[in-house]
Amino acid sequence: MTAAALIFLVTYLVIGIQRIPRLHLGRPAGALLGAVAMVAFGVVTFDEAKRAIDLAAFSTLTGNFTVIGSVANVIVFETAKREGVDVAFFEYLRVGLPVTMLTLLAAWIWI
Repeated sequence: MTAAALIFLVTYLVIGIQRIPRLHLGRPAGALLGAVAMVAFGVVTFDEAKRAIDLAAFSTLTGNFTVIGSVANVIVFETAKREGVDVAFFEYLRVGLPVTMLTLLAAWIWI
């Protein structure tokens, strides 16, 4: 439990600081190092870590299904609308559905 708390604390310090001088570790690198440390120190098993990645990956990919499925999609489409490009919900869904299904299938095979 002590190792987990220490790894958690160091990881969030790296993420909070965002840049460690001379190392140039940003948030993604800090999060990755924290996850690797959790496995390396036996806080979680590799299989537990892999299942957590599965859930996160599938959640992220599923968010691309519709315009309102992820915050990033909403931001992109609101920006596009301000620039005069209007994409209808079902027009996006016509492309979003097959692309999402293909990426989910690829992720399922890979993971």
